[in-house]
Amino acid sequence: MLNAQSDAQFIDWQQWEEKLAEEDKGQRKTLVYVYTSWCTLCKKLEQEAFTDSTTQTLLQENFTLVGLDAESKEELQFKDEDYRYVRKGSMGYHELAAHLLEGRLAFPSLVFLDEESRVIQVIHGYQGLEHFNLLLRYYGQDHYKNLPWRSFQRQYGVGQITDD
Repeated sequence: MLNAQSDAQFIDWQQWEEKLAEEDKGQRKTLVYVYTSWCTLCKKLEQEAFTDSTTQTLLQENFTLVGLDAESKEELQFKDEDYRYVRKGSMGYHELAAHLLEGRLAFPSLVFLDEESRVIQVIHGYQGLEHFNLLLRYYGQDHYKNLPWRSFQRQYGVGQITDD
């Protein structure tokens, strides 16, 4: 599923279909990691962040984790809609990736979904380890509900975070 499966094997990544099976439970937020097989920065994120023990703990404690290959050829469903692979020239993209990423196909991308599978935030591009973990705390521990991102960064920025 992921480009660096052997490096990220300790994270319980689900396929989209598994996510749908859990959707009715509505108890956890979801982090959708959108990637491609050719994306160099995706591989860097997988090797640096997904193998970090702090990152792994934050991911598994706070999210249902779903990996979505933006070039998958499988038909997928989300909120009673069908999404398919779209060929564009010699390449293509998956409609679900385009939908979740609000039409901006940039990789890697992170899509934070609330317990009702509504998009909280889309983060495009590579995130360094410390910034990535800060994002996981912000969304995973519900700080986004009461504190603007900039205030959270100032208050809990790198070197200042303690576990809640």
